Amino acid sequence: GYNPWRKAFGIAVKAPPVEGKANKAIMELIAGYFHLPVHAVTILSGQTSSVKKVRIHGISRQQIIDLISG
Repeated sequence: GYNPWRKAFGIAVKAPPVEGKANKAIMELIAGYFHLPVHAVTILSGQTSSVKKVRIHGISRQQIIDLISG
């Protein structure tokens, strides 16, 4: 879910953090949530951390805000 205080999503995946499997699962989950292709989601930082920063292409900031608040 979205935590407005931290301005962050809490995401849990079952994929192991081995060979990028967890990162791929996170990207797929985010892409599915916003109805975008997986290649529209990029992990900018935190590839080996539990805290990640992502970029989402193909959707505006306002559309993201509307989707997470509604």
